[in-house]
Amino acid sequence: MDEMMTLDLTQLDLYPGEEHRPFLLPGGRPAALLIHGFPGTPKEVRPLADVLHPAGWTVQGLLLPGFGADIGTLFQRRYQEWVAAADAALRALQAAYSPVLLVGYSMGAAVALNVAHTRPPDGLLLVAPFWQLGNWWQRALWHGLKPIFRQLQPFKKADFADPRIRQAVGGVMPDVDVDDPAVQAALRQLRIPAGLFDQLLDLGRAAKAIAPQVQVPTLVIQGTLDETVTPALTRRLLQALGGPLQYAEFAADHDLLDPALPSWPALASTVCRFAAALLPDGGERIPLHDSLPGISRPGSGL
Repeated sequence: MDEMMTLDLTQLDLYPGEEHRPFLLPGGRPAALLIHGFPGTPKEVRPLADVLHPAGWTVQGLLLPGFGADIGTLFQRRYQEWVAAADAALRALQAAYSPVLLVGYSMGAAVALNVAHTRPPDGLLLVAPFWQLGNWWQRALWHGLKPIFRQLQPFKKADFADPRIRQAVGGVMPDVDVDDPAVQAALRQLRIPAGLFDQLLDLGRAAKAIAPQVQVPTLVIQGTLDETVTPALTRRLLQALGGPLQYAEFAADHDLLDPALPSWPALASTVCRFAAALLPDGGERIPLHDSLPGISRPGSGL
């Protein structure tokens, strides 16, 4: 069955473009490692690279194992492989550059937290930081149904003319031609093992558990309209983080790393100021968000 699942994904020829591959933009002594989300590629964090690189930073965009052109192996992956890949990349950067900024977007933020726990960077940037999948009753329902539904076929009876289905497919497979009958047939056969969601849940739990032990300067960026990683979830994570903390919210949804958004100039400026403050000559410190009801954290303004 695993071979059939891999064949289905491989037939779709997902993420063929150069923009989905890992990248390295040579710059100065400071360096940043960028970690994408699920099921993304370095393309989704490239806008951050285009902000940091002109400011003199060397920027590496990491492609995690099982993503991009390697998506056919995703169902066999474990979250520890993603953490190990990011740890190895950070170790290599720290051997040659200073300071080093570790950046994680969405699921990549959970990976970054796990790495920062054992290999502290000079700074940590978490964007729309994933750490929990759904609410408590959805997770309880999932654990109850998982023994029954060991595999999911999300597109088995899908109407590919439905704009909602097209949007769902485009969100995870942006280069796929949904009108192609062969693509539709492959999508209908696609079986997703329940264990994949367990990997996400375990990764998020591990990130939340070690958050208090991450003591590096941290900037958290959140979209106020995000329904994937909600502001409420991110505020709970803020309470757990242990290091010097800065927080900024912007009027955007989960796809907030988009230079076309009205909020982008302010977001990019916030990132640049945080990065500049990590340099030896320092920089302007970003004020803590001053209107976050329900958040209190010892030793900070949150």
